[in-house]
Amino acid sequence: MILLLAVLALQNPPPAPAAQEELAPQVSVAENAVFPHAAISPDGSLIAATFVRNGNIEVALSTDRGRTFRAPVIAMDVKGMARPGARRGPRIAVDGQKRLFIVAPLCFDAAEIAANRAVNELWVSTSGDLGKTYSPPVRINDAPKGARESLFSIALTPAGDLHVAWLDTREDKGPSLRHAKVSDHGRKAGKSTLVARNLCDDCAPAIAVDGKGNPALSWWPTAPPKSTRQPLWCSSANGGAAFSTPAPVTSAETNVTGCPNESPAVALSADGKTLALAWSDLRDIIRDPKLDRTVFWTVGTPPKLPAETPPSTTSFLGQARPALVFDPKGVPWCAWEEGRNGVQQVYAFDGGTRREIAVTLPDDAKGAFPTLAAGGGLVAVAYALGEGVAFRILAGK
Repeated sequence: MILLLAVLALQNPPPAPAAQEELAPQVSVAENAVFPHAAISPDGSLIAATFVRNGNIEVALSTDRGRTFRAPVIAMDVKGMARPGARRGPRIAVDGQKRLFIVAPLCFDAAEIAANRAVNELWVSTSGDLGKTYSPPVRINDAPKGARESLFSIALTPAGDLHVAWLDTREDKGPSLRHAKVSDHGRKAGKSTLVARNLCDDCAPAIAVDGKGNPALSWWPTAPPKSTRQPLWCSSANGGAAFSTPAPVTSAETNVTGCPNESPAVALSADGKTLALAWSDLRDIIRDPKLDRTVFWTVGTPPKLPAETPPSTTSFLGQARPALVFDPKGVPWCAWEEGRNGVQQVYAFDGGTRREIAVTLPDDAKGAFPTLAAGGGLVAVAYALGEGVAFRILAGK
C-alpha cells in the first residue's frame, strides 16, 4: 500500500500547499483558551467561536467576516469550575436570525465538584441579541447523569432546530449512541432516540444535518473479536425519528485495535445528496505504529460511497482529528492536524481545486483541534494555537 501511494504520488504529484501570502491573515481570537469550536451564520455576517477559558465557557464574535474578533465574554458561567477535558469542549452554531446556540458538558453543583464527584450533563444556552445576554442553560440528555462521558456533537438546521448526538451511559452494557433534537430556539429538548450500542467509550460521535433537517451520524465502535475497528455511519430520512442500519465507512483493515482517542467527521451538502466522511487510521505504518496515522475521506452519494483516499498524499506523520464542511457551493473541505515538519501543524484541503493549504507554519506554535465552518461564501478554520485560539479564512472575503 505504501509503495503504491509513493508511485502514484510521483506520477501525479499533488499541488504544493498554498503559500501563506495567498491566505487571509491568521487572527488571534483568545489567549489562554482551549478546545475551540466555530460557526458562521448563513449570510456570513456573524462568526462565532467558543472555547474554555478561565474555567468558563466563553464566546468571541466577529461581525467583519473574520478580520477581527471582539473580546470574549462568558456564555455559561460555572464560576471557573468547567473542566471538560480533551475532545470534550463546547460546541457552537448560528442560525439565519443570528441566534447563537452553545452546548457544553458541565456540572453546576459546586459541592459535587469540591468533593470530586462531579458528573457533567449536556447543557444548551442561546443568545438572540448577538451575545449580549444568554438564556439559562437547558439540559439536553433526558436521563440524569446519562451524558457523564461528555462526548458529543451538534448540528443546526436552517429552521433553527439543534440536533445533538452523544455517548450515553444509562445502560450497564457500555456507552450507547443517543440522538435528540432541541426545538423552540433552544428552550425545549426532545426525548432522545437510541441509535446504536457498543461505542468506543473515549471517542465523540459526529453529526451533520442537511437543509431539510435530516441528520447523519458517524462514530467509532468497540473492537469486534479478532478484527480491527472500523468507524460506522448511519442517516435519517425523517428528521431523526429513526435511523438507517449502521454501515462501515471502509472495508479496509484500519489496524486500529485500541481506542482512537478522536472523533470521525461527517458532513452533508445542503440538498442532502452528498455525504462526506473522514477519519484517521493506522493502515500505513512507516515508523511508529502509535503515531503514523493517516487521514482518509470519502465523498459521494449514499448509501454506496466511493473508496476512501487521503486528502493529503504528501506525508503520513501523525495526521489526526479530521474536520469536514461543505461550502455554500457544495464543495467539500477537510482539515486535520499533523506533525509533518516536526511541529504539530494544521492543514486543510479544498475538494474543489484539490489544493492543500498549510494553515499554520513550522515556526508557529503547536496547532491542534481544527474545526471548519462555512457560510455566506466563506470557509474558515478555527484551531488551538499554542496556549490560545486562532482563526483563518480559507476561502471568500
